[in-house]
Amino acid sequence: MKKITTYRFLTESIYKSSRYRYGDLYGMCYLKEFKNEIWQVKPVLGFDPIYKKPGNINLYCICDSYLYSFINSDSLFCGVSKLIISRWVLDGPMEIDLDKSKTNILLIERVERHFLSTSLSDYCRQFIVVEKKKTGLVEGIKDVIQEAAFFIFKSEEVDKIHNLAFNKNIEQNLEFNLFDYAIFDIFKETKAALNYKIFGRTSKGASIIPGYPYLFFSETLDSSFKNNSFSQISDFKIKSMVDTLNLTFQYYRNAGFDYVFTSIIPNPVSIVCPGYGKYNDLIRRVQNHPDLQMPMINTFNVFADAKCQVFSYSDSHWTSNGFILWVNNFNRYLNKTLKAE
Repeated sequence: MKKITTYRFLTESIYKSSRYRYGDLYGMCYLKEFKNEIWQVKPVLGFDPIYKKPGNINLYCICDSYLYSFINSDSLFCGVSKLIISRWVLDGPMEIDLDKSKTNILLIERVERHFLSTSLSDYCRQFIVVEKKKTGLVEGIKDVIQEAAFFIFKSEEVDKIHNLAFNKNIEQNLEFNLFDYAIFDIFKETKAALNYKIFGRTSKGASIIPGYPYLFFSETLDSSFKNNSFSQISDFKIKSMVDTLNLTFQYYRNAGFDYVFTSIIPNPVSIVCPGYGKYNDLIRRVQNHPDLQMPMINTFNVFADAKCQVFSYSDSHWTSNGFILWVNNFNRYLNKTLKAE
């Protein structure tokens, strides 16, 4: 799948797939009015050249597709000479040996819809610092986390066996290889148009808010999903998430990282249409919490104040403009770090 997927998304042959070419949400619902080549949209913003300066930073990044799909060079980041990426679930755990002659910075990026359900074990199993394991420092902080009743280390071997025996992508992969060809688009689009115009229905994965030119990921606005932007979250739950971030911060600082940052990318509906319901204000409640120890990149305000299109009309991710805004914003934090050295 990894070998053929990229080919099928880029080729113009009969093997072409439309699933992601026009946006992952279009690939769920096949509504023709949202069919546009999202990767060919030219950005109106540019990377701020003031932050393109050499430095002595090794940047480690735990990220999802928001960053992984867009990062193509470590030169994007202020003062970074080396970039090491670990994707949530797909790449972790990854053993690393920190270079003490460098400034080692860890960035933990998570999209809002997944942040609510991310556990301490999810955060702390992505990078394993080999050198520190020998000194016992990681074992010590592990005990602290266990005593706080937040942390359970999972068996890597059990995970490997489970992933091989119960691959969650089997059905999706079969559909992709058997039926997901562009020659079938006209039939899928006709069926989708009839369902929407006659019955007002879209696929379970994609949703429309009347009056907005966007497709939205259903789980971000449907009350039947716990990770939607409008389910009310108690102050106790917010405090629990802050405690989890603090323990993660302590864990990686004790493991040898000089700085640890986190960044929560807002659900598109949280920025584009917060008035759809009573927004739970998850991101700002966490980043403004008085007990939060881990520095958080303030992305929400930057996106809310943006004068350009930040999120795609037919994809659950940001546009190139959104990515550039985020990079410029993060580079401000890295620039302050360099000045503090």
